[in-house]
Amino acid sequence: LIPGGGLPGFPLIAKGIAASGGNFTIINRFSNATIWTGADATALGSAETYVQDPLNPPSSRAELIDITGLPDPNLVLHASYSQAGLNSDVIEADDNLVNLTNDEFFESFMRENKPTLRSMADSIGQRFDADQISWNDLEVSDGIRGLVWIDGDWSESGTLSTLGTEEYPITLIINGDFTTTGTGTPGIDVIGLMYIIGDWDSGGNFEVQGGVIVEGEVDNKGTPTIVYDENLYDGSLGNPPGTVGTVPAGTWKDW
Repeated sequence: LIPGGGLPGFPLIAKGIAASGGNFTIINRFSNATIWTGADATALGSAETYVQDPLNPPSSRAELIDITGLPDPNLVLHASYSQAGLNSDVIEADDNLVNLTNDEFFESFMRENKPTLRSMADSIGQRFDADQISWNDLEVSDGIRGLVWIDGDWSESGTLSTLGTEEYPITLIINGDFTTTGTGTPGIDVIGLMYIIGDWDSGGNFEVQGGVIVEGEVDNKGTPTIVYDENLYDGSLGNPPGTVGTVPAGTWKDW
């Protein structure tokens, strides 16, 4: 599959959001969209969202994807947070998401259906059972690039290496629930798209450069950060054509 030209516009998309007591930081310096959910996003607890300041847009790629510390207040607008409530950057209680079957939800964002993508991952040796693979076995240095499919509930903790690179962003599909706990030194854990077919129970420090789509519910007890990166799949960073398993541009708008 050739890269489709971009992620689907929101750093975090979830069919449901459970009561969350953690502190999400979600940053999108490409537009004013941060969270899209079929549930009530006010359950995000102490979430902080940041969007591009149209009067002072980022002047470099490094500024667009800066994930370190608190975002520079001169480069972003503090959009939604506990003291101010939700702003227009968050779409919540969207029937377009709630009324989809799980397979319809998946196919709204991915180029092919689940069996096809699972078979593709299998054919390139990148389909794994959750109980037989660890997070740090999936680094680019181990030969892992593009589409990765994990079958089963997956729980990872400790110091997590970075999966994917800007040249070879990972499309990580977890066919089950995904739990992250107690990661070590803060740092980027995923460069690319993470699609969770089950629920995402997020704890500890977990940082994504790209986007996250959750077919089930998000239950956040940690301090995850998602910084949106629109350039990962549009070919502008030099990722080779023919990358297996990516998202087509604009699909999420087709409703």
